[in-house]
Amino acid sequence: MAEPTTETRTVISPRAGTKICWLIAIPLLAAAAYFFWSPITLQSPDTGAIFNCGSAASPPSEGFQRGTCGDLSTVNSMRAMFLGGTGLLLAILGTALFGMNRRQETREVAARDEEPRRSESAGSTTTGVDKDSEPAAGATRADKD
Repeated sequence: MAEPTTETRTVISPRAGTKICWLIAIPLLAAAAYFFWSPITLQSPDTGAIFNCGSAASPPSEGFQRGTCGDLSTVNSMRAMFLGGTGLLLAILGTALFGMNRRQETREVAARDEEPRRSESAGSTTTGVDKDSEPAAGATRADKD
């Protein structure tokens, strides 16, 4: 039996301050998406009629809609840009200021008897299967060659 070998890897994880900044940034980004894609409705104070004014993503295009809705789509567009920019800025600055933890982890791995070798055709890994042996179940004759 082969000797066990050790394998190392670098694990990167955010620090506590970075996680808090990300948790605060997520609702800001969600609110930005809400204000950008949610429909805008306007209720007339005189008649109580509800009028659809589109959204910040698709503002009203006809003259009557633009006259009735005014700058509501622009207002929601500005809200979305402000909240999205604030959320992104908070996430980026939080990551830059607090940073990430990097640590090395090691584990023991049992060595294999045979190392995988490369197949000549498709670059797939085989484990010491003879080229003249029968193909695996479900494999076609073309896969064998």
